[in-house]
Amino acid sequence: MWVSHGHAETGALVGSLIGIVVGVAVMSGRTCELGDSGCINAGLAGFTGIMLSGTLLGAVIGGGTKSWQLRYP
Repeated sequence: MWVSHGHAETGALVGSLIGIVVGVAVMSGRTCELGDSGCINAGLAGFTGIMLSGTLLGAVIGGGTKSWQLRYP
């Protein structure tokens, strides 16, 4: 008997790492004045959104990637 399983966990991990790299690259050009909490909060929200989007996209792609394993000959 062959069984399949997805790889959503691995995809989410890889997606979040890619999201972190992209988020840092996007936010690296952003400058905020010291004490400008609105600018800092907007930057953190943007970074968090990019990272979570990468995590979700990675989980969807990983969940759709199936591997098969022989459980019983």
